Amino acid sequence: MRIYAGKTADERRDERRCRLVAAGRRLFGEFGYHGTSMRAVLREARLPDRYFAENFKGMEDLLAAVLHDISVEVFVRISECFDVSVPPAEQVRHLFGNLVRTLEEDPGAARIKFVEVTGVSPYIDRLRLAALKPYVEATYARLPEPPPDSKMDRMIFAQAYVSGVNGMLVDWANGTLPLTGEQLTEQATLLFEALEARLIGNPTPFL
Repeated sequence: MRIYAGKTADERRDERRCRLVAAGRRLFGEFGYHGTSMRAVLREARLPDRYFAENFKGMEDLLAAVLHDISVEVFVRISECFDVSVPPAEQVRHLFGNLVRTLEEDPGAARIKFVEVTGVSPYIDRLRLAALKPYVEATYARLPEPPPDSKMDRMIFAQAYVSGVNGMLVDWANGTLPLTGEQLTEQATLLFEALEARLIGNPTPFL
């Protein structure tokens, strides 16, 4: 295998791809997906034109790669220092609080994850929804099983919860939901507690 500057061809290609993804992430986070051109990405990455086609079919493909990187990074961050011995609602408070703090530390990632990927194309929509699956599974694992004769479906409740808080995060990220990170975390926790109570047959006044 040919070595150049101490790196193989595959290593150099991987490095160029990482530079393009990093450039896309910086520019999408600052100027938005539709406000960023391929030329701007190449300038930011300091790469010649030919290397974009080497790695991506187009800008949508780059956006997908950026979304994947952010989604994996965020999910790993929110799971840090997790205590499974506390009640489920407190676990949710911890997870959601970590999520909000992570996004507050990186507003560009928040903009991409919750604003820029919305309505781009059916392909990006599928990836955006797929990125929610780990959150649905985590919520499902923490919701109680309803009584045997109940018509309630725990998985549907988990999906509804994640869809609901995701909508809250979208509005929070684009500035239309004027809550602090702590207030947002509190509301997400209260909503989980309401669903939890409903599933075990102790409905709250607003459900």
